[in-house]
Amino acid sequence: MKRSGVALAVSMCLLGATTGVRADHLSALPAAAPEALAPIPELDLSGAEPRAREAVLGARKNVEALLEDPSTPVKDLAEAYGRLGAYYHVYNIRTGAEAGYLNAIRLDPAAYRWHHLLAYLAYSSGRYDEAMSLFAEARHVDPNNGALDLYEGDTLLGLNRVAEAEPLLRKAMARPELEASAAFRLGQIELQRRNFDEAIRLFELALDKDPAGDAAYFPLAQALRGAGRMEEAKAALAKRGKEATRIGDPIVEQLNSLDQGSRPLYVSGLAAARQGDYGAAAEAFGKGLENDRDNYRARATYARALYLSGHPVEGRAELERVEAVAPEEDPLATFLLGVLDNAAGDDEAARERFAIVLERSPSHSGALYFTGLLDFAAGDYVHAAERLEAAVTAEPGNYFAQVLALVARHRLGEEPRDPVEVLNALVDSAPNQLLPRYALVRLLAADEDPEVRDPDRALAMAEALTQQQPIPPVSEALGLALAVKGDF
Repeated sequence: MKRSGVALAVSMCLLGATTGVRADHLSALPAAAPEALAPIPELDLSGAEPRAREAVLGARKNVEALLEDPSTPVKDLAEAYGRLGAYYHVYNIRTGAEAGYLNAIRLDPAAYRWHHLLAYLAYSSGRYDEAMSLFAEARHVDPNNGALDLYEGDTLLGLNRVAEAEPLLRKAMARPELEASAAFRLGQIELQRRNFDEAIRLFELALDKDPAGDAAYFPLAQALRGAGRMEEAKAALAKRGKEATRIGDPIVEQLNSLDQGSRPLYVSGLAAARQGDYGAAAEAFGKGLENDRDNYRARATYARALYLSGHPVEGRAELERVEAVAPEEDPLATFLLGVLDNAAGDDEAARERFAIVLERSPSHSGALYFTGLLDFAAGDYVHAAERLEAAVTAEPGNYFAQVLALVARHRLGEEPRDPVEVLNALVDSAPNQLLPRYALVRLLAADEDPEVRDPDRALAMAEALTQQQPIPPVSEALGLALAVKGDF
């Protein structure tokens, strides 16, 4: 079952709080330091993985050594401060990144790179007014950097200044390295204007130039739907992902190359998992964990990738390692082990683990759902209905739980006054979900209430289902509908 936050389980969390361990020459500047410099306090790196911590501390020591040497050229000191800011930036410590970039700019105002990265930091943090001001300063240093057109255009879109954004984005689109990202953003403008054909052209161009940017499939599906091309819209929606269209910016790519820790491997692993390549996902997470052994959330994701890539024994072993060290407030590993217990037919062990999860997190949709399934299988329809309904409250998109809760209520004699209406609403809200349609076929074909039965509609629905998903339960439903019609 999906859980809020699971997609982000391996993200870094590096806090920018100051500590009082020792005042180095960056936090307490020596008397000989240039007057323009601002101190950079020592920042808390306790949450960083070893490689990240070593990279930042090494960059700080380098700046400190240059500060202590009165013969250090100003440009060399500026470069060192900028590089320190870049390390803080790539490891998500904004306070240190801003301070490093500002000192580099004060020491060497003509060095474009630090202006660019300081503006990009504000842009990627969603501080759009500040970003516009900083991009303007960067443009003053290098008016020919094409990426500024893209960034300023996108920032203006974020400020809802569409008329100003459009010419900048069209200018950026003329550059091959920015064509995909500019086309994607222009497509969003045309979609908002309901110019569906032009939006389709732009989104398809973005995907052609950057096939990995599968997040573009979602607005493409919206545009296709607006143009009345429903089947193509469904196909595009099925391909949607979370990978944004890439911006071809060499300066930012160089920044990202500084990240030699585990995070890039985790990002790569998640991308592989979204594509269904669980073997590659497991390999990436395994490599990341070599230098990040205590990251229990990454290890839980690694375990899942192992299981889905055909290594259930190894996957379970990793989950058991996580269960032993994870804090009580994060019962993910216990829940996943319960799912494995359930799949192995050990209902007692599964129920025990789900009970532990619900004790720690009473609204955990997955534990409610699987416990409800166990209750249903045991014929305990009272508890099955209660838990399945609670699972739906926690996760409204769980159509399987909605239908089974309805069946449980039916077996208790407590079903809604008009179950057909309930199932019709479910089918309308989720037309591509199999179970609501399957349940409606069975209800219409053979319900005890003659006012509910509608054999003709049941047969038509069953035949349509068979065309779409010819699996045994659907064939069984078709057989039932045919039998009710007398076609034995």
